[in-house]
Amino acid sequence: MNLNYAIFRSEPIYTLNDLSQIGSHNKREKKAYNSNPNIKLELTKDNIEIVPLKEKYVKGFHNLVKDYEKEHNERMKNERVNKHQIALGIDKNTLEPVRYCFIKNYATLIPALELSTFHNFITMLIRQIDTLGQEQVIVINAEDDTYDISSEKVQYIDQKFNEIFESFTNFLQQEKDVFEKNNYDKSIFQGKKPFTIFIIGVDSFKNKLNADNKTKFGNLFTLGKDLGIVSFLLIDTIDKIKKIEFELWYKSEVNNNFGIYLGNGISE
Repeated sequence: MNLNYAIFRSEPIYTLNDLSQIGSHNKREKKAYNSNPNIKLELTKDNIEIVPLKEKYVKGFHNLVKDYEKEHNERMKNERVNKHQIALGIDKNTLEPVRYCFIKNYATLIPALELSTFHNFITMLIRQIDTLGQEQVIVINAEDDTYDISSEKVQYIDQKFNEIFESFTNFLQQEKDVFEKNNYDKSIFQGKKPFTIFIIGVDSFKNKLNADNKTKFGNLFTLGKDLGIVSFLLIDTIDKIKKIEFELWYKSEVNNNFGIYLGNGISE
């Protein structure tokens, strides 16, 4: 069934009055809100199907709509991705806008030759993602370069690195446990805003952790890989990236051939 407008009633229909509420919904929507101007009210009676349920209502309703729900979720994947796309610039060959979805890519590498190259680009990137309002933004700045983050919705951290590390790894572990208990069903996370984590100075962040957390550093990136609720932006200079690129978590989660390079000297 291909529906462009559907109402699923979450309570049983016992009386004619219950049934009439469904038909009158279209009329109210069209008259009061004009939100569905193409609805043909005269066809309402032909679009109602009463389905008796053999099981208890909640279970029967779930089984009745599960195929439609699956189709809907698949269709919504692209729509959700589009809402998270960020404009990064213009393609020099086609002059078309270049867009990127960070939440679709678990770990995005953003390298440059010098630390100063990052400031303006990263500042604007944080503002864009925050303005879209589709993600919870955490900025972990382990470098001396200060970022002026004016939004109260962005969690900006430039100290107490052990606290944020332990808090977020514990959170990811809890979410992973729930994920596994629900047979790896990602739909349990629907309705939750995903996290986008900026780490400015990955190597410096690791070095500012205590000895115990340093040994667990890779957990921050491996625990959330399959959950679909977090993505990382790994921002550092090329010389610092070379220090960590042979670590197991890095080789597992990061692709050096896929990222956003800032500045000149890309051939190096």
